[in-house]
Amino acid sequence: MSARSRSIYNEFIYRYGFGAVAAAIQDLCLAGRHVETAAAVPEEIVDLTTLVGPLTRAAECLQAYAEAGVTTVCARPANPARRMGITGLDDLVGLAQAI
Repeated sequence: MSARSRSIYNEFIYRYGFGAVAAAIQDLCLAGRHVETAAAVPEEIVDLTTLVGPLTRAAECLQAYAEAGVTTVCARPANPARRMGITGLDDLVGLAQAI
């Protein structure tokens, strides 16, 4: 989360309405407690900001993004060395093209 005075990640989490969580996460990160930092991120933040899960969930999210006016989505497999990740990315592209 970089410096306390200027952290785009802290600001990002804060703007999503998680101010107290953002401060706690930043404190842990700046203390070098990275495992605890990751554990402190609420699942709700992950759910709001990522396409993680089955393709049916991804399709629902992409549809909601399109309805909200989103025209560009950046995606990458969590582990590009695994074929599953590349296949999943191909499937995601197909979903996006169908919307």
